[in-house]
Amino acid sequence: MKERLTLEKAEKIAKESFRKIKNKENREYHLLHSALVKKTVSILSKYFDVDKKVLEIAALVHDIGYVIDPENHAEESLKILERKFEVGKVLKDCILNHGFNKKPITLEGKIFQLADKLYILNPKLVSYLLKYKNTLKKEDFKFLRRIFDKALILFQKF
Repeated sequence: MKERLTLEKAEKIAKESFRKIKNKENREYHLLHSALVKKTVSILSKYFDVDKKVLEIAALVHDIGYVIDPENHAEESLKILERKFEVGKVLKDCILNHGFNKKPITLEGKIFQLADKLYILNPKLVSYLLKYKNTLKKEDFKFLRRIFDKALILFQKF
């Protein structure tokens, strides 16, 4: 029988997974990103009738598969979780459909996709960018620009 995934377990899994990232900037980014997405879903969930706990769990674990395969990290994240935990339809939708060109089917999935992009508006990310501005690459900034553009597009839909 599989375990129930709690917020505490999700936080532990995320920290353990991201510690495996060798590059310091990348490791710090993923820890910060998951924390900021969690904060963003917490804010958004106040305005919609959604399962806040599932959204917060998704925020912590949606990118844990990055350490295995950055390109297919959502699928890898789900595989990691399903080995030990029950993963319901909503959590699965959040994890698998948070990417740019994905189409979430649940309201939580849609809100999660938005939060995964809106996190970029947080001052803590600005601090991260200033801290690593000399080591970040041009493609890192292009990636952040795409997230910001996508966040605004998704935000207009709500």
